Amino acid sequence: MGKEEKTANRGQWASTQGFIWAAAGSAVGLGTIWKFPGKAYEGGGGAYCLVYILVILLLGAIAMLGEFAVGRHSQRNCVAAFHQLKKGWGWVGLLGVLSSLIVMFYYIEVGGWVIRYILAYIMEPSRVFADPNAYFADLVGGDGAFPWDGAVLYPLIFTVATALILSGGISGGIEKFNKLVMPLLLVVMAVLVFATLALPGAMDGIRFLIKVDWSTINFGTILSALGQCFFSLSLGMSVMVTYGSYLSRQENLVQNVWVICLIDTVVAFLSGFIIIPAVFATPNTAMGGGGSFTFTALSGVFSLMPGGIYVGLLFYLLLLFAALTSSVSLVEAIVSYLTEEWGLGRRTAIWSMSTLIFFVGMAYTVSYSGENAGTPLYLLWFDRRGFYPVTAAAFIELLADRLMIPLAALASCLFVGWVWGTDQARLEIEQNGHFPFRWGKLWAFLIRYLAPTAIGMILLCGLWFGFSLS
Repeated sequence: MGKEEKTANRGQWASTQGFIWAAAGSAVGLGTIWKFPGKAYEGGGGAYCLVYILVILLLGAIAMLGEFAVGRHSQRNCVAAFHQLKKGWGWVGLLGVLSSLIVMFYYIEVGGWVIRYILAYIMEPSRVFADPNAYFADLVGGDGAFPWDGAVLYPLIFTVATALILSGGISGGIEKFNKLVMPLLLVVMAVLVFATLALPGAMDGIRFLIKVDWSTINFGTILSALGQCFFSLSLGMSVMVTYGSYLSRQENLVQNVWVICLIDTVVAFLSGFIIIPAVFATPNTAMGGGGSFTFTALSGVFSLMPGGIYVGLLFYLLLLFAALTSSVSLVEAIVSYLTEEWGLGRRTAIWSMSTLIFFVGMAYTVSYSGENAGTPLYLLWFDRRGFYPVTAAAFIELLADRLMIPLAALASCLFVGWVWGTDQARLEIEQNGHFPFRWGKLWAFLIRYLAPTAIGMILLCGLWFGFSLS
């Protein structure tokens, strides 16, 4: 089957609702749930939340609309989409594909850890609660032994689950899965919010989240919100261009973007209402974010809560839903490229890429055990201090976090704003006036000037000052 035939037989979303749930599912990932609360806490609570909303409105939604327009106009994979709109510019899409691939190297590992914790809360919660730090260390080879569970068994289960969902196709696999899981995710979050608010002292955390202290807003707060926005919304990872390419021209892109951003923001805030009050209600627990905090400190919090086993189980189920919806979108962006540009069959592309991701991803967890065994796997990273060694786990995160994602997002915004042009993009968005775009001139200004400036600042601060995007 040639490229033309494969492109002509591309999948399509079966419904608007399915597309919205899938795109929102991509945006609602681990970064939304376990990073946002920590950043909100560090940024002063209510003040950070207001800055984050403003960033979503002025930058996140703006960039997402541009990526959707590129994808739907071309009806092609991410690389071919940019090349079709301007010959020689396919490299912009390739940056996004590579970003997705690099993120998946650690996503499948963490997804595997989440599965292990779900089983742990079912089968051996007492072991987790007895020493949360030691339990997590055992999973990732903290004693220097090879981490079979953390690097091989459970990441393999997560990888296979992702591949099986993708094997169902666009409407039969990705769409059906997200239409089932995303509403469940919101229900689980609502249950966890009510469970947390019942704790003595939890309202102190709520008050912290809604109280606005303007003195906490500074350059670091804004930069943190910028980074969280772009990582959380899956921008710069070829996902939104790919998902947009499966859209019909009868879809209102502007309206869909607002709904997707609203869902992602609601989930981010709900995660804050779950985690921050729980920490406030638990003595001697420091607020944090990311994997270590999620698998160690939060397990300690759950151990002190009434019904903590069930709360913890629901929380890790929530994380699994978020991890799967994001991993499916990341791999789909790669698969779309391989099937259309390399001529691979869909199943061949899915399973071959899943195999590659699984084996390379093992290095992420293995580097933890190597470090503890005194034989760490080091790679070179760089910033204003020059080149220096970091572990393989740190290198994978740094490569995605500080270089590839912001670089791809910057190139995408510059392409839409200056190469393809905002006039052409607006024609695609409006569909011959069928969907009036009343603030089109403002959008054009923001994607040409404000978005590239903000993303450029993230890129510079990441590479020069060591600021982390996620």
